Amino acid sequence: MIGRPGRGPARPRLDPVGLVFALALPLLGAALVLTATALWSDRLPDPLATHWSGSDGPDGFSGMWTNAWTLAAVLIVVGGGCAAPAAFARVQLMVRRILLVTAMIVIGLITAVALSMLVTQLDLADPSRARLSWWPMGAGVAVGTAVGLLGAWLLRDRRVPVPASAPPDPALPRRADRTALTLTAGVPGRVLIIVGAVLAVLAVGTCVLAGSAWPLTIYAPVLWLLLVTARYRITLGPEAITVVSAGLTMMTYRIDEVVGAHVTTVNPLADFGGWGLRAAGRGRYAVATASGPAVRIETACGDVLTVTTDRADDAAGLLNALADDRFS
Repeated sequence: MIGRPGRGPARPRLDPVGLVFALALPLLGAALVLTATALWSDRLPDPLATHWSGSDGPDGFSGMWTNAWTLAAVLIVVGGGCAAPAAFARVQLMVRRILLVTAMIVIGLITAVALSMLVTQLDLADPSRARLSWWPMGAGVAVGTAVGLLGAWLLRDRRVPVPASAPPDPALPRRADRTALTLTAGVPGRVLIIVGAVLAVLAVGTCVLAGSAWPLTIYAPVLWLLLVTARYRITLGPEAITVVSAGLTMMTYRIDEVVGAHVTTVNPLADFGGWGLRAAGRGRYAVATASGPAVRIETACGDVLTVTTDRADDAAGLLNALADDRFS
């Protein structure tokens, strides 16, 4: 079979940048909570107020050190678990970047809540009088987002390219013009409106039940995921295929990896389980934003990238022609 995917060079197992962020940040958050508790232990009531269900007083209490160790464990297990894929070089770059930002937002939120909870109870004889402010939570989310975006930007694709062993099948389309194509794609407007409306209703409802605006910060990770999967720029050039979302490169394949590009028709929901940037099984990825024509790109490492576009014929023809040129 022409251009059949083969077994490529061994990929590195770990990404040092991802490893630092996945390990250091959860541990730093846990250390801050434990250190603050130790430094302020003689100024904090025991038990502490640890749960608020509205704008009134607390309705849940816990031992001071029980609370500290529980929050530290949550930061390490939940935050570290979410960030862990960023440390593994063999995981697709887009998955690593999205999960790293999400993990940092979660870590920032939990750390801010924990520290705010301690500060508001300093020198307080009766913990039932404690009131929790919402603004530190927003600050925690903002800091977590900034740190996550920095980490995502520093991550690199550690995938080892596998060149194709032969040009694409002659039966596949070719394009005489070798000018690079830049495709733009986005989640359909109706989908964004529906998802945005659902999030708005949930956010407002939660705020009404809580009697405060602080729950809005909880929806920040969901909002970020919505934005990062809303718009894409796909560049098909003489050297590489790149997919960019929210200013971050989510995946890259070199032209010499292309086994063949086919024109096909897809239904995002049926074929990939939804719209947007999708990972539908091992090595099967898609930028699927609308039903209809798409270009299906097969690579020598076994990965398949499908991009929905009205210019599927041009895209497939260009990629096959550029892949041919590598063997000229």
